[in-house]
Amino acid sequence: MRLPMGTSRTFRRYVTAEREAVGERGIEPVTVPGLLQTERYARAINDRGIRYLRQTARPEGYVNIRRTRQTLLDGPTPLNLHVIVDEAALHREIGGREVMHEQFAHLLVVAEWSNITIQVMPYGVGAYGFMSGAVAIIDYAEPDSSPGVYLEYPAGGAWVENPEDVGRFTTMFEDAASAALTPDETVDLIHQRMRSKQ
Repeated sequence: MRLPMGTSRTFRRYVTAEREAVGERGIEPVTVPGLLQTERYARAINDRGIRYLRQTARPEGYVNIRRTRQTLLDGPTPLNLHVIVDEAALHREIGGREVMHEQFAHLLVVAEWSNITIQVMPYGVGAYGFMSGAVAIIDYAEPDSSPGVYLEYPAGGAWVENPEDVGRFTTMFEDAASAALTPDETVDLIHQRMRSKQ
């Protein structure tokens, strides 16, 4: 998989780990997770943010890598994905009403896939452990392999492998999953948001 010029070493490591993984658990407090973004939604995000990246960066490269990563969710041995999305991501209008309507429709389709679990963290929960940035926990097939954790932030990211730290992130994810809406409640909320974009 060819990554765009200017991609950080940490992100490259994350993408490699994702290809080797059997599962990924993630929390996204600002946008729809990258693995579930439509092309137009991803383009709208990258078109706005490109001025903050390195001069060699091109929005199309980031959109393409996102689309390529999404192929991991389909096929004979798809990646098992469990994501928790902050309700704010469903209200933030990225790309306009039409793009958001399309994004909601896509979420409703993939929510039916057996390897994908989507939960929304509702506003009413208040504060929770992952509000400062996106987190991805990578699970490997080998039983003796500890998960890896990728922490994303605007200037790049950090890769965490220390078992004690990984354990804390895993516990925070489990706590967040318990507090979030169930997958069925999440689908109902996405339907509501989708109707608001018609």
